[in-house]
Amino acid sequence: EIGRALSVLTSGQPRERIYEKLADRAGVTIDAAGCWMLLRVHEHPGDDVPALSQRLELPEDTIRLLLGNLIGRGLVSSASPARPAAGVPGETGVPGGPPVGLDGTVMLTASGEAAAERLVGARHDAVADLVADWNPEQHAELAALLRKLARHLAEGPAPAAAGQR
Repeated sequence: EIGRALSVLTSGQPRERIYEKLADRAGVTIDAAGCWMLLRVHEHPGDDVPALSQRLELPEDTIRLLLGNLIGRGLVSSASPARPAAGVPGETGVPGGPPVGLDGTVMLTASGEAAAERLVGARHDAVADLVADWNPEQHAELAALLRKLARHLAEGPAPAAAGQR
């Protein structure tokens, strides 16, 4: 019952807006789609682009474009060199942008790990704010539910990247 009520409270906002609020709260200066991708890499360390593509049900070139922004900010790296993504002129997705074609294992850099941890903390705090009058330490079931709902808030389809709306 509590889970259903909390889901209803959070489901009224578009995912993009949820990620924008999380980024603000965490002090992370990346767009909603970047936050979403950063959290996916955080949750699935060691995946490569094809594995992320399959897991997230997005085309590989979309994954590469999302990762390109994070690479340019020093938040993500790849175990192998970049290559141009199909359909992308040259080696960048945006004029002057970072390479977007990745092969090999995708991993968070130390800065990326720190940003992801701040986003996870902000996500947990946002959920806790919804139940501010309850004490999770006194209610083990509620604490477990808060963790589950915090994970749920970051699941689902990727928000639209800036310029793709």
